[in-house]
Amino acid sequence: MYRVCSLTVLATSLVVAPSAAMARPPAPVVTGVRPLLVMAPPQELRTAYQTAMQQFNDLDLDGALATLDAAIAQAQAKGLASDPALAPLLVLRGGIIYSNTGDTAQTLVAFDAAVRADYYIALPIELRSEELQQLLDQARAQVPAPPASEPIAHTPPTPEPGQDVEIQAHMRVTMLEGFQAGLYWRPKGESQFRSVAMETFGNLAWAVIPASEHQNKPIEYAIYAFDANQRPIANKGDTDNPLVIEFGSGAGDDEGK
Repeated sequence: MYRVCSLTVLATSLVVAPSAAMARPPAPVVTGVRPLLVMAPPQELRTAYQTAMQQFNDLDLDGALATLDAAIAQAQAKGLASDPALAPLLVLRGGIIYSNTGDTAQTLVAFDAAVRADYYIALPIELRSEELQQLLDQARAQVPAPPASEPIAHTPPTPEPGQDVEIQAHMRVTMLEGFQAGLYWRPKGESQFRSVAMETFGNLAWAVIPASEHQNKPIEYAIYAFDANQRPIANKGDTDNPLVIEFGSGAGDDEGK
């Protein structure tokens, strides 16, 4: 079993047969719950989002907006106004404003802030409607699209020996309900890749490889995004050209670019 943030993940092995194994890897299987292992994105933003969503489901729309407004103000005060981790709260705020008042102008203001924080943010399923999707698309059309780039943004970490290795990624595609992100990794030189379901929030994904598992050996890995039908839709690295982390080298070797 591999711990990934608040998830307990059932790890599976991918036997190489390198190119075929990662061409269409199975989505990792997720079971159970464990305490948070890493801090990406900030836990207070995730907690505020969950609280506001519960308030919305309980029809306490004013309470949900108050929860979101307080969390957004605190994040902005910390310099996180353009952080993708804030986008889920901003898009939820816009949807609740529209549900509560029907005010398209204020909804667009909230959606504008959301797409500026994360151009690829999607509506949560609880708020998805044709009218709101049109407003979100309108807000997105008024924001400059980011430069063309790979669909998964990721910088290899630079850990020291003995440290747990945190892998973070930003999915630069619109991820609808049911998507998953998977990390496939192995100590360099081994024939099998281990799979770990990554924790997600909005379009951010992260996972941890414990020090007890990597044992300070160089790590070869790849990151995949899957749709709700468990079809891979984007990847960073693969078994033919994996990303590589070297311990104590001062830099990760991103061979997958």
